[in-house]
Amino acid sequence: LTSEIKYLPLSSPGVLIISPFNYPFSLALLPAVGAIAGGNPVLIKPSEYTPNVSNLLRTLINEIYFKDDGKGIMQVVLGGPEVTQCLLKDQKWGKVIFTGSERVGKIVAGLCSQTLSPCLLELGGKNPVIMCDNISMYQMKVMANRLIWGKTLNAGQTCLSPDYLLCHKNSLDTLIKLLKQSLKDMFGTDIKSSELGRIVSKTHTERLMTMLKEVEQFSNTESSDKSCSIPIGGSHLCSVDEKFISPTVVVNPPHNCKIMSEEIFGPILVIITIQSEEEAIRMINSVPGTPLSLYVFTPHVSQYNRIIMSCPSGMAMHNDVILGFGVTELPILEEDQVDLESILG
Repeated sequence: LTSEIKYLPLSSPGVLIISPFNYPFSLALLPAVGAIAGGNPVLIKPSEYTPNVSNLLRTLINEIYFKDDGKGIMQVVLGGPEVTQCLLKDQKWGKVIFTGSERVGKIVAGLCSQTLSPCLLELGGKNPVIMCDNISMYQMKVMANRLIWGKTLNAGQTCLSPDYLLCHKNSLDTLIKLLKQSLKDMFGTDIKSSELGRIVSKTHTERLMTMLKEVEQFSNTESSDKSCSIPIGGSHLCSVDEKFISPTVVVNPPHNCKIMSEEIFGPILVIITIQSEEEAIRMINSVPGTPLSLYVFTPHVSQYNRIIMSCPSGMAMHNDVILGFGVTELPILEEDQVDLESILG
């Protein structure tokens, strides 16, 4: 008796990739490479928010892969939500790969369920940062530089971007000073004219402005918690018409506001003051869903290991942010979502 495992392509018509706007080239082609390597035809539906890149993708891919008979191993179709719904309705795919928001992910998953199409959803979330109270002044300065870099990379429009930071209240004032200095070192005194990127659309800019104004309105009321403040940035420095959100730090916003309940996806960092490591762990675990990534700044490996074992996350990093995404051998797993696999390698 002999046994063997044979690897076959997925069912026809192949793999549908619905890619996002924040990294429109790489997040369309990364999963396409793996799909084609497995012998699967690919149809890419790029984001309607990045028409220039989407048109370039279609031109390049059609030149290389599209045949005279109208067939090709990889093709690109352009359009908005109506095109996505048309592609998913009454059509079973070998696999559907979607990267984007939780709201749209639910719609995609619902449409896939009607045809029993397997789907991989890479959705956003709120990535926490823990700054332990035993780090030195030098380590705090390094952390501030890495946080500002990670929070302003692609204007904060990165799924692995730090979302909120938990630090001891006694370290808050020093941390704010270091964050201000890091911003000045990276972008100068006139941030608006610097190389800081812009938000993808006016609609997305308005969403971030609404988040900021909600916190500002709360902090200005007589009944508000006096610990709520915006020591860096604010809505008055932003412009919807120019799709510009100034890097902003929000301290201790109300837990029921949008900036605490939704993925931020912009250059806004929330800081929550805590009293202990145990309080930080309880805070992270109280947020719905599993973080895509967890960042822990501590000089002690044992403390790092203790924290990451207490707070489930798709990825964890010690004393840095985001860079773990570049390790192609490692999957990024989201345990409470539809599928668990890596599309990086």
